[in-house]
Amino acid sequence: MQNPSVIRAYDIRGVYGETLFDKDFYHIARRFVEVLREIYPLKTNFKIAVARDIRASSPQCHAMLVKGLVQAGAEVSDIGIAASPLLYFAVYNHNFDAGIVVTASHNPKQYNGAKFIVKGYNFVTKDILGIAKPLLSNEVLSGSVASFAEPHQSYEQRLIANTTNLINNARIVWDCGGGALCKTVKSFASKIPGEHFFVSADFDPEFKDRDLDPSNIKNLTKLLASMRQNNADIGFAFDGDGDRIGVVTKQGELLKGEDLTCFLASVILPQSHCKKVIVDIKCSPLKKQRLEDLGAEVLLCKTGHCLIKEQIKIHNAPLAGESSGHIFIAHNYYGFDDALYTASIVLQNFEGFKAFAAKICNYPFSSAINIPCPEDKKDAVIANLKTKLKAIYGSINETDGIRLESEDFWFLIRRSNTEPILNFIIEGNKDISQIKEQILQMVNLD
Repeated sequence: MQNPSVIRAYDIRGVYGETLFDKDFYHIARRFVEVLREIYPLKTNFKIAVARDIRASSPQCHAMLVKGLVQAGAEVSDIGIAASPLLYFAVYNHNFDAGIVVTASHNPKQYNGAKFIVKGYNFVTKDILGIAKPLLSNEVLSGSVASFAEPHQSYEQRLIANTTNLINNARIVWDCGGGALCKTVKSFASKIPGEHFFVSADFDPEFKDRDLDPSNIKNLTKLLASMRQNNADIGFAFDGDGDRIGVVTKQGELLKGEDLTCFLASVILPQSHCKKVIVDIKCSPLKKQRLEDLGAEVLLCKTGHCLIKEQIKIHNAPLAGESSGHIFIAHNYYGFDDALYTASIVLQNFEGFKAFAAKICNYPFSSAINIPCPEDKKDAVIANLKTKLKAIYGSINETDGIRLESEDFWFLIRRSNTEPILNFIIEGNKDISQIKEQILQMVNLD
């Protein structure tokens, strides 16, 4: 790999043509098969599913990926354009050993990357770091590649089975952001009850309509306008590769990921023997308490989809959720982050959702800031800030960055693993402006 900065904690991402190149995808493919052989040394042949998102650079990256897999001796099935969860579903539901999807998720159009899944194995940071190592062999083998469309149909059927309780007069707006879920969402919606309206539902490699982060209400102006225009009961928004969801209520409120996790806990926990629910470090004390009131044993985890998947398997948890809108349902499902599957569960329990949404409580004072920070300075900035804050507050939670809880407020500062920023969240029962400014002044980027 030419630029090590593209290796992230739970996937590969970089700016296409600047830090990430076509030849890198060939290397990714070859090394992925070598890593699989290290994981399963007795296995000689690997069946690998591949897919891609709709970015302008994805066809070239995908072609080089397939070439590398075939020349590494793999049996490749090409699903074509597909959201990441559809690729994951294909690996679990069909006879595949692993899968790779070419995508940069919610990042801007100039980015690209890859996400990985290995059936029966937690493919985590150490494995992704292994992708960057030099090839063990340059031998060109003779694998195979074939198109494989079946997962599109079987995935849709699984979604439809979740919506048998949906009322006929529900009015639903779907905002696909021009991303990989467009066709899947329109096809799914055409086969279930309700009146459906669509925003940014055609493939758009330029992502002209909005930023792809569905957890930011500023990105959902067209969704909100459509909901008002059509008197909609609910709106769903997705990121570029369909593994993050934003849910907007009839009143125009965007639910946080932890609120959605609370609702799903109210549905799933009564049906599950295990009451453990995993949330990422961004989950507020208020929402953590709400989960506990619902009977959950709440486990805080580092942010990151592969890290949370690992914890789901370790603890046999039926549910996990991130503040950013990654929702993982393992109860009667596979435990990966699937935005459209999550939407189908909400629709299956739509009356309960409406009642739940009407009672959501938040801190009266809240602020979330993305602090620009170069990749090579993140660790030093966080370490310096830890020293300063420990001197003031004593003990802090260092699970993922810096988290501190007090009687009147809480805050979190952590490094983003997907963007050149630090995430800063602060909330409280009283005015937080003074403490927020105090902390911001401590952040030294020099």
